[in-house]
Amino acid sequence: MILLTLSWPAFATEPANPQPPDFEQSLRVTSDSLPFALNATRRLTRQPDGSWQLEVVARNWLGEIRETTLFSWQDCTPVTTRWAYSRRGLGQKRQAVLRLDRKGNMAHSQKGDRSRQFPIGARTTDKLSQTLALQCLLEQGQDQQLVLDVADEREREQVIYQVGAEEWLDTEAGRIRAVRVERLRQADSPRQTLLWFAPEYQHALVRLVQIEDDQRHQMDIVQLP
Repeated sequence: MILLTLSWPAFATEPANPQPPDFEQSLRVTSDSLPFALNATRRLTRQPDGSWQLEVVARNWLGEIRETTLFSWQDCTPVTTRWAYSRRGLGQKRQAVLRLDRKGNMAHSQKGDRSRQFPIGARTTDKLSQTLALQCLLEQGQDQQLVLDVADEREREQVIYQVGAEEWLDTEAGRIRAVRVERLRQADSPRQTLLWFAPEYQHALVRLVQIEDDQRHQMDIVQLP
């Protein structure tokens, strides 16, 4: 299960490079692989050097999952410099780190004893903060296919999202009108990723669903402003 990206910023008004403001939100995570729901916190903070840190933390008595990314903001894109993931509990610990060298245009990843390097582009982002880019693009009126350059600890790839129709969602925060967006994958892929963005709340992401190997993982916003 991955902790991806529920985003809730209302972007500032600069037309050339709208900026995401700081925010903190409460989330609910459910999964077919877990016997109970998890409460999570997602926080975006501006750093003293002008960059941003985005962090998602889910905890319970069994352990903790934490995912963090550092990025600069350029034309609707979180341009990542570092991403990290850690999971601990039940006597086990898993960690992964991805560093993006912007001067050398190379990514350096470390996952356990395995390390990798691969080239990156000027607008390469990461899998945690990519929904901030999707939200910004939807706010700008793009309503068909959205293409992002995304790196994780394994590889870099062009990720394509198809914008669909509006739907009504019943959530803990109430009934919300949202635009459905689906990641396009190969026909034989075992994964399906669906996202819903609310136009009335600056296209904030209010639900994310990932289905893999017949298991459903879902993350929902708990409260609207």
